[in-house]
Amino acid sequence: ALLARWRGDFERNVLTAVLLTESVRDRLTPGEGRVVTISSIAALRGAGSFGAAKASLHAWNHFLAAQLGPSGITANIVAPGT
Repeated sequence: ALLARWRGDFERNVLTAVLLTESVRDRLTPGEGRVVTISSIAALRGAGSFGAAKASLHAWNHFLAAQLGPSGITANIVAPGT
């Protein structure tokens, strides 16, 4: 049950965003493209498997922003509650 919860939270909160973004990445227009990822304040305050997944999402978003930034495409994260 514990492993299933952790795996499920990671798949729902990280892999869905990564796979969706990667599926449209080649359609993002240089200088105009925008990626906005929805997260949660739990990433900043810790909340078990959910918070860890959201923290992973934040780390991935920073990586994505560094990759896309040179072509003028932004990647930002919105964490309601912050």
